[in-house]
Amino acid sequence: MKTDRDFLIEALRTYVDTNVRSCFYWNSLSTYVYITDISELKVRIELSFGISKDKYLKSFRRFAINKLIENLEKDLDIKSKFKTDIKYGETRIIEDTWGSKVNYCDVDVKYLIPRDLYNKLETLIKIDNRAFIKEKSDERIFP
Repeated sequence: MKTDRDFLIEALRTYVDTNVRSCFYWNSLSTYVYITDISELKVRIELSFGISKDKYLKSFRRFAINKLIENLEKDLDIKSKFKTDIKYGETRIIEDTWGSKVNYCDVDVKYLIPRDLYNKLETLIKIDNRAFIKEKSDERIFP
């Protein structure tokens, strides 16, 4: 049986994945959300991506992640000041299933958010487990 935390992880993964995929600078191949270290005051959230682009400019991955960070702040009140770390993996070229060359890299974004914000997000998911995804992704327009 799924817990509230499982529903929140699933909703955050869908939200984050939708944001990265709808940005024309990068495509997401895989998105993972980890919620760990839940204490009385803080909760650690880690967003991990495998992202790709067939035409690559190095600044585009930073632009896409910055856009995601901006949207997390605007939509879910996960402020950039809660961000503790961003790690960009080495960019490497892989061959996709059609034989095309694709630039690929891993990115990790880590947050340490206040427990009350975590509780607020978890409560929102209890009420409607698609609430912030439906409301926000319909409005999302990327350059």
